[in-house]
Amino acid sequence: MSSGTQSITTVLYPGQLSNDLGPHSPPINGRRVLSIELEPRAQANFDYPPHQDLETRVLAIEQKIIENIKEIVAEDIRAVPSERIDSVVFGPTRLFQPRKEICQALVGLLPNHLTIYAGWEETANVRDFDVLQHQWTDLQSLYLQDICDDVELPALFSQISSLTLNCCCGLEFIPPGGATRLKHLRIRENDAFRMFRMAFDGNPDLATSLEVLDVESMNGHDRLSASELEDSLKRCMKLRELRLAVGYHNGLDATLASCIPSSVEKLDLKFSRSLPFLQSFDDRIDRAKDSSWLPLLASFQMSIDAKSKVAESSEYCPFSSDVSKEPTFQLSVESFDLAFETKRKALYDVLRYTRPQIELIS
Repeated sequence: MSSGTQSITTVLYPGQLSNDLGPHSPPINGRRVLSIELEPRAQANFDYPPHQDLETRVLAIEQKIIENIKEIVAEDIRAVPSERIDSVVFGPTRLFQPRKEICQALVGLLPNHLTIYAGWEETANVRDFDVLQHQWTDLQSLYLQDICDDVELPALFSQISSLTLNCCCGLEFIPPGGATRLKHLRIRENDAFRMFRMAFDGNPDLATSLEVLDVESMNGHDRLSASELEDSLKRCMKLRELRLAVGYHNGLDATLASCIPSSVEKLDLKFSRSLPFLQSFDDRIDRAKDSSWLPLLASFQMSIDAKSKVAESSEYCPFSSDVSKEPTFQLSVESFDLAFETKRKALYDVLRYTRPQIELIS
């Protein structure tokens, strides 16, 4: 939802109010947003009496933030349902963390959406949100950004139906009791497929609850093998919509056709340019000739990352010191794109024949 349709109240360091979001804030869901910025927007705001040590200063500023939050919560409780805060945002979490005292100040709100973004520190304390487990019973969506360590999750997160992990890394999303209601899962970059695999293995209910999966892993930091991805994807028995954006780095681009659950109705695939991907087209076309392959498929899109070069090998690993496994880029982009368009047309023609009602998007 665009900011033009939103009413925003931001609690700024060191206890001031604003009506806009910070410059690094991610996209925010909700109509009425309470944003709590936990680091200064400018160094000028960081002035403090020279006799105060850091801990004293932090506690004093935190108390101001808590007082602001309590005033906002008290006003929100008196508001009519349609005017109540439905979205809470924390971040960036650098000098301050959403500690228990701040979380307790939020008791009384009834948000549907929670956003936490870590910024340069790449960590965030989320465990203390447990004090809200029996208060925020309407929480539906969770957006986590830039968290790159294994944080301890609160039981509150087990009730959400929609989760986005944006530019996180190594994050095991396994809340106490498991994610029992998760229907929509979106993961962007770094070890995205690995995080999906960890979430799937740690939350058994995903096999029957997950309906929409959107994973993007194009930057070469993913180490999940094709067989591991196939094992997880094929167990998603109720998956209706699937969007995958895949680089050439671990060969997933050449093997995805065998991984897709038969329940999928809407499929969107994006690839980087690579010869193994082109060479795998015959397998895709052969599968498309069989109407029992993805029998419910109603919408299909396949595209190429316009920024990618043409890799001739899928063996490149950005963590390897073996220069022999660095990618080579001899085929021109123009030649690759011409070959891709020809092969995609052949695939689309087969799909039109076996599924006359399918929507095909170029």
